Amino acid sequence: MATPNLHSILQNHVSLSVSCIDRIYLNGYIPKLQTPGQLCFFLHKHLGYPIVSPALFRPLHDRFVDAIKAFADRERVPLVAFERGQDKDQLAAGYRAQYDRAERMVFIGVAQERAWSYKAHREATPPGLVHFDFSRQPVAVNHYYFYLQDPEWGPGFIKVCTYLPYPVRVCLNGHEWVKQQLRQERITFESLDNGFLLRRPGAAAGHLRRPGSGRRAVLLRPLGGATAVATHPGRPRGGFWPPSLHLAAGGEPHSDLR
Repeated sequence: MATPNLHSILQNHVSLSVSCIDRIYLNGYIPKLQTPGQLCFFLHKHLGYPIVSPALFRPLHDRFVDAIKAFADRERVPLVAFERGQDKDQLAAGYRAQYDRAERMVFIGVAQERAWSYKAHREATPPGLVHFDFSRQPVAVNHYYFYLQDPEWGPGFIKVCTYLPYPVRVCLNGHEWVKQQLRQERITFESLDNGFLLRRPGAAAGHLRRPGSGRRAVLLRPLGGATAVATHPGRPRGGFWPPSLHLAAGGEPHSDLR
């Protein structure tokens, strides 16, 4: 007689089966800033600078950072500098414990990390002419983490790079999304570190649904103003915001509840 495995033991005792995505990573990017040619068009045609130079990068960075700081000050959101090696999730949990609102910006963290940005070298030209050649290269620059509490998705964060081409990453969690649905339906559950425990799983049947993509786009709205300052300083002509979003990674464990 074959030794039964865990699945065969539980298959006749399951009252609710849930396929739940774990962590979801969405990568955002500005489509018209992905190549050196697009960068030159952005700096020369869109912003109107006569010479396309790497000296223009720093003022754009500073405007972006100033807009983030102004937002944090206006909305009274704590701005925290992460220490090297610090557990960001643990720090975020401490800030989240101080609030009980369903929707809010919890805090903004900043850390220096590697990014794939632009560097330039000056090419040899005749006297009186200036020309730079741009290429994508790794750089160490500041990234801002916007830690959110969303009524549909629960806890999550948006990470945005402060240098061109301003890549964005949105991090959400499927388990937390399920918990939010259970709270809205007033279904009692025990919250685990990365999951949940239902004492009466049958009560949740029919109340869980697929998460919609529209809300994921809504999460990016707080960044719109800050990024517009960087991409349209003094001349908001449009065409470079919002970014495109693409699913980067996501695990999908299957949960059977008794």
